[in-house]
Amino acid sequence: MTQAVVLANNIKKTYGDSQVSVPVLRGTSLTVSAGEWVSVMGPSGCGKSTLLNCLSGLDRIDSGSVLVEGEDIHAMSERKRTAWRARKMGFVFQGYNLIPVLSAVENAEMPLLLGGVRPGPARRKARAALDRVGLADRADHLPAQLSGGQQQRVAIARGIVHEPAIVWADEPTGALDSTSTEEVLGLLRELHGDGLTMIMVTHDPGVAAYGDREIHMLDGLIDRVVDRTDTEDTATNTPDEATAGER
Repeated sequence: MTQAVVLANNIKKTYGDSQVSVPVLRGTSLTVSAGEWVSVMGPSGCGKSTLLNCLSGLDRIDSGSVLVEGEDIHAMSERKRTAWRARKMGFVFQGYNLIPVLSAVENAEMPLLLGGVRPGPARRKARAALDRVGLADRADHLPAQLSGGQQQRVAIARGIVHEPAIVWADEPTGALDSTSTEEVLGLLRELHGDGLTMIMVTHDPGVAAYGDREIHMLDGLIDRVVDRTDTEDTATNTPDEATAGER
């Protein structure tokens, strides 16, 4: 049986206070296996980005549990969870989130330096990651000297440089033109072929189709699952070990 990298059980998340509260996740369960690419889709406000943030520990959950590589990340202290996330997780966002005064290689090496890797080895690994995404010749360029697609590839290099257990991608092609989108998706497909585990939020059905499995969310619940490894399309009106929550 393929090892589960992420095992989330009945997670709930509400924003607001005692006066006004908005339930965003209403009891969602999900299993992601090692080497799997899961695409999360749904209308605005359905909870897809909140799901990614809660699964990765960027946001706290109100109840439930999230195990990543067997570790209950929400049982950790904030400090321990931040350090653990820096070692075990990679992130790719729509806005790239590159530091403008740092070169591509300096941006790419940041997770290693934050994780305590010495500067020399960190720089060598960062250059290797940039080579892996096709930007070895742009290593010393600042973000402003790179196209949008190139900046996103730097962000991907930063996300994989420390060989994380999982990469979280929130609308990674949302700010790109069609040509750059195809280039970035082609790169992600190559990395996935090498064993990358990824959960990606997107609003674009064409982008979502690159994944092994599509999770369609509605009103804070997993409403439907499309498994592209066997072309199965399943409504999730009843919870199971891999998908949805309570209604």
